[in-house]
Amino acid sequence: MAARRIGVLARHVRSGDAAAAVETEVKRTVGPEEQALLAAAEELFPGGTPNGNSTAKGFLFAEGQGAYVFDKTGTKYLDLAMGSGPMFIGHAHPHVVEAIQSRAAKGVTFFGINEEAIRLAEMVTDAVECAEKIRFANNGTEAVRYFLG
Repeated sequence: MAARRIGVLARHVRSGDAAAAVETEVKRTVGPEEQALLAAAEELFPGGTPNGNSTAKGFLFAEGQGAYVFDKTGTKYLDLAMGSGPMFIGHAHPHVVEAIQSRAAKGVTFFGINEEAIRLAEMVTDAVECAEKIRFANNGTEAVRYFLG
């Protein structure tokens, strides 16, 4: 295994001045399995990343706990991106894991009416004054298709 410069893991801002941002370079040991997977990522994803996040390019994360992610060697990193926002309570929060496991044991998606969908729709229509009815969609394209009829 060879140590090599991976690149930028995070950008830090000193004194609250965005113009003074400095990049943190990380040197770490990368084994053959990880090298092969990172090479495959370069071939499969534009820019080498599945989501365009170049700040974590060259890192193969194996798991996350709370505010941290771990690479395949078990090295711990503070996750400043937190999944680009949706992980605001951290990775693998015990209450979230428990809720997912409980729901998964009962089935997770039904192409039809179910109690959870009704409860969520009630919450949305109660919270959004102008929402009289809602339709769940997987993405913006599907939502526009529903809207257009």
